[in-house]
Amino acid sequence: MNSGQSSGSMATAEALELITDIETPLDSGGWPDQEVLANIKQTLRRLRSAPGPPALISEKIVAIEIWTEILFSTRRFERYGGADRVRLSILHECHALRQIVSTGLPPDNSD
Repeated sequence: MNSGQSSGSMATAEALELITDIETPLDSGGWPDQEVLANIKQTLRRLRSAPGPPALISEKIVAIEIWTEILFSTRRFERYGGADRVRLSILHECHALRQIVSTGLPPDNSD
């Protein structure tokens, strides 16, 4: 049952907890916060060994990292409809990552 999954993966529960750790500080976005950004990036690095297909995990981690950099920028988020819209994009990617970790399958509405 290890087809396409990382060897030495972390436990599913730990991965799901880390995803929640990413979602929690998002309300503070909409202005630069290097500390929050660094913490989220560190959490994303840890999630690279989350259970599930490595390519799907990596795709979602990259998307979350890009959106998070935009959210915690000075004004880049304005180009994407504002901080709330960027925050929703991050939450959407976190939801998809949560589903991949839980089921090993991409969400039905993935791109």
